[in-house]
Amino acid sequence: MSHHYELSPHNVRVITIAPGAVEAELLSHTTAEAIKTGYQIWKQDMGGIVLSADDVASAIPYAYEQPQCVHPGDRVGSNAAAGLSPMYC
Repeated sequence: MSHHYELSPHNVRVITIAPGAVEAELLSHTTAEAIKTGYQIWKQDMGGIVLSADDVASAIPYAYEQPQCVHPGDRVGSNAAAGLSPMYC
């Protein structure tokens, strides 16, 4: 987050989106049953709610389109309920 404050006077935006696990086709390419089973168990433990690739994709323009004085913060999470809560400068 410090990069935001250091670079914003130069009209440079720093946005980090690290969603954690995302429901994507990558898992379908995995042949290890232990990995597939572990993922399903983890997903159930998370309440069955996992971000989709579209969820992550929609977060990118949302974060970018905020005014320069609004910093959405570093987005690290694994569930859509985390959302993007803006932090105002």
